[in-house]
Amino acid sequence: MAVLLAPSAEACTSAPCSPWWTRFPLPKDAVVPANVPALVMVSPGGWPIVDARTLRLRTEDDTGVEATLLPGPLGSGVLVPAAPLVPGTRYHLEGRDPCLGESEEGPPETATFTAGPAAALPTATGTLQAGQEEHGPFQVWGGGSCSVGVEGSQVTLGFTPAPELVPFLPWVHWTLEVDGKPWATAPHGAVDAAGTLGMLDRLRFPHALFSVYSVCETVPDQQPPSDLGLEEGTHVATLRPVLEQSGTPLPPLEVSFKLTCMEKDPVPVPNDSQDKGCSQTGGGLSLLGALAALGLWRRGWKQGVAVGAFMVGGGLALPPSAQACGGPICQAKKFHAPLPTDASVPANVPALVVLSSNGYEADSGNLRLRTEDGADVEATFLPGPHGSGLVVPAAPLVPGTRYHLEASNLCGRYPQEPGTLETSFTADPAVALPAASGTLRAGPEQNATFPVWGGSLCSVDVEGRTVTLGFTPAPELVPFLPWVHWTLEVDGKPWATAQHGAVDAAGNVMPPDRFAYPHDLLTVYTVCKVLPDQQAPSDQGLAPGKHVATLRPVLEQSGTPLPPLEVSFELKCPDEVPEVPEDKGCTQAGGGLTAFGLLATLRLWRRTKRP
Repeated sequence: MAVLLAPSAEACTSAPCSPWWTRFPLPKDAVVPANVPALVMVSPGGWPIVDARTLRLRTEDDTGVEATLLPGPLGSGVLVPAAPLVPGTRYHLEGRDPCLGESEEGPPETATFTAGPAAALPTATGTLQAGQEEHGPFQVWGGGSCSVGVEGSQVTLGFTPAPELVPFLPWVHWTLEVDGKPWATAPHGAVDAAGTLGMLDRLRFPHALFSVYSVCETVPDQQPPSDLGLEEGTHVATLRPVLEQSGTPLPPLEVSFKLTCMEKDPVPVPNDSQDKGCSQTGGGLSLLGALAALGLWRRGWKQGVAVGAFMVGGGLALPPSAQACGGPICQAKKFHAPLPTDASVPANVPALVVLSSNGYEADSGNLRLRTEDGADVEATFLPGPHGSGLVVPAAPLVPGTRYHLEASNLCGRYPQEPGTLETSFTADPAVALPAASGTLRAGPEQNATFPVWGGSLCSVDVEGRTVTLGFTPAPELVPFLPWVHWTLEVDGKPWATAQHGAVDAAGNVMPPDRFAYPHDLLTVYTVCKVLPDQQAPSDQGLAPGKHVATLRPVLEQSGTPLPPLEVSFELKCPDEVPEVPEDKGCTQAGGGLTAFGLLATLRLWRRTKRP
């Protein structure tokens, strides 16, 4: 009998060098401040290193511009003009593609821009805030595996750049420290004017700049990652931006956040006598009995499914790609109102919302709104989109009054213990309902390795092309964002949705529950290549070519519709590079593994709690 190694046991190497990874962080027809301290050619993966000696800056009439050429951080090449650029002049910047070998010839990478008036070098960075803690599945990148599925706690940081910093963002690189230790880096131009981080090669930048996490549990049939993230508890994040070659330092930004691991709700142990499924021949041990022996039915929503798929047909092990992926159980703790602690709510808010847990509905019949002295507030209670529950006050709230929004019997229709929710807030003066949505733009197309979620598999790692959309909410919309839900259409067809409160004041999107929301609201992609030993996903993303994205926000129960926003983008798969055959290494075969030995083997795939 052959023993199959889990994919996590395979060595992971980064994708081959691609010219799409090397670029000048400038949009088409860019306008550059005449006093820009330095121009940069970025190698987003940090390798291969850009040869700064090949950088050239010329005017449109082909006159060379005197400059100093330097190696820069994260494999970049830096060009420092000897004098300020001339406003109104058109310039051409070029550099050798580092993907070419020493003896190879090829066209240079180029960028064209116009010098604008000089602008004061920035002395302010902006603002940094910590979003709500989220619990659920996500991928940990790096180490011996490309990525490993885990469950844990995540916090997304929201960054809003200072207006004076925005013109210089293409030449700013970034470090995020947590408790004084480096956590993540990002190359020049990785953060746009909305504070959104572009797509990076996750094998070279395994930590996203604005996401911090703690691994609470590993997923069955996955080798525990070497990177378990941060410890549970309260931490301080420090964002350090550096404007390349500027003599004016940018101040760092700090924010505190907390990560906690949630206890899993127990799942009832099935009665062995009701097992009508397959059994392991020759061993006298039924499938369900084996699971009970391992104690896997008590370990949450994935454990039994994974091992159940693993033991079939006389004890033969199926590869993990053959496993079915099931969703999580109802958890009362995950129902919540999209409001921060001690929130202030406009008195004329059209509706209040209680969000569902993992797709399990919040029963509107169990909602209640009271004042601090216990008086009920007259309201209509309705089921809402995404399984939410809505509270529509019969009259505007009273400014200065403290209110309590309550929900009871959460998960009451399921085997779990029912739970309750209470959120308190204060009513503020009424403000005009928003009539504007904001702005939407498309970031540069990026080559990336990423997981595709959904289908019969939890996720499949692929290589493809991605575009991140940047959204900046209109100021008049910001006070009402907790009660806005979202749809992104591509070419008139739904691509992604997001619950109420998923988008913050900086336009950042909170990490979604991947089983309910497999597509990120502001990321579009096409799958170009499935990674080795991965089953092709049923979701191939968008077809390569030009597309139009339409973002549709809806303020719950508002009679004033919000206008949709549109932006065009393009996705193109690069030409395939012939693969060099690799030595797949040794396999273990034979041995006649007994049922008892099989159980011992299966223990290697048991979910392991973080120490």
